[in-house]
This record gives sequence, C-alpha cells and structure tokens, in this order.
Amino acid sequence: MGLKNNVFIIELTGVPCAGKSKAVASIALKYKARICDYNWLHKQLALDELPLYLRASAREIYLFGYGIKILGYRKFFVLFRAVWRSGWTFFRKLNVMRNVLAKYSIHFIASSSCTGPIVIDEGISHLPFIFSTSKVECPEELALYFPFGSPLVIKLDGQPELIRQRLSERGHKMLSSYWTVDRFLKVNFQTDIKQTLLFENFLKSNFIKNYQPNV
Repeated sequence: MGLKNNVFIIELTGVPCAGKSKAVASIALKYKARICDYNWLHKQLALDELPLYLRASAREIYLFGYGIKILGYRKFFVLFRAVWRSGWTFFRKLNVMRNVLAKYSIHFIASSSCTGPIVIDEGISHLPFIFSTSKVECPEELALYFPFGSPLVIKLDGQPELIRQRLSERGHKMLSSYWTVDRFLKVNFQTDIKQTLLFENFLKSNFIKNYQPNV
C-alpha cells in the first residue's frame, strides 16, 4: 500500500506500551521509509561532527528554540497556558514543554530534508497522549497543527490486557502511588477514543486506526 495524497511523513501513536517502538522497523519496511532517529537528526543538523558528549545538549537546544519559532508567540502561549494549568510538577511541565517543541522541530526537519517517506515514532499526533495525565486536555489548536503538511498517522491497536501486562512488567516514568497502572491506563484509553474521533474528522484517509504491525 502506498502513501496517500503524497504524504511523506508517517507518525506512530497509541497508548503507552502498545508496541510503537517495535513497530517502527516493520512500518518503515512496509512503506519503504527511512526511520527518524537521533543519528539521522544529528546528521541533518550537522551535529555528527561534534563530540558525543555535546550532541544531545546541542540537539535539545536547537529543537527547543526552533520549536518556539515554528509555533509563533500565539500558539506558544496556548501551549504555555495548557502546561501551566496541568497540575503537573514543575519539572514535568518543563519536560512537556521541551517534548512538544521538539516534535514540531522534528516535523520541520523531516519535511524539509527527506525526498521520500520517513517514520517518526510519537510525532505531533501523539500530543493528546502527552496530556493524558493533565487536568486539561491538549488544545486542539496544537493537536491539529501540522505546519508542514498532514502526515499519515498510524495508531497502533491498544489491547488492554496485553498493555496492562507490559506496564506491570516494565513500569513507566509516569507511574506512581497516585498514577497506578489501572488509573494510568484508564486516562490513556479515554485519550485514545478522543484522539481517534479527532483525527478521523481532521486527517480522514491519512489516519489509520487500530493498526496491527504483524498483520
């Protein structure tokens, strides 16, 4: 199956522990796409010539700064306000800001550097899940903002029992005495339903839901 409407960016999304990281390789093979990883990013940003210990810091500074430029002041304020009202800890707020801005920068780098399809694990389309533990939902103004063209979004099939088992075995950085496995899964599956409805209406044929990579 080829890409639809000349889409070159393929994004994977889905609930935590749905198997996105393992699915990247099979999806890249299926669509004959390259994989967006740190090595590829460093090469595009000419950071591969820096010493190893400097690359991550230089990458994060670039992605953060350029993300602000892409969003512009109005959308950046929308992001800041949503994060401020989230109820998260200060360090979680900073991490989410960094994460969101990086996704927009990576979307730009992929759209401007690739001549063929590229797979991004948890790109812009994954923003609703980042806000799943927040007191406020991800603003649609951000969730539906693809400034360099709509990607092909593939949402992996979330099988509750399998995901519950994986979370119990592997853990997750968001799990705590409050965010138990069951509570964490509940809000993420609620997000999964809302995200599906949102993208079905907005992305239409460029949204594939309940994808099973082994099929």
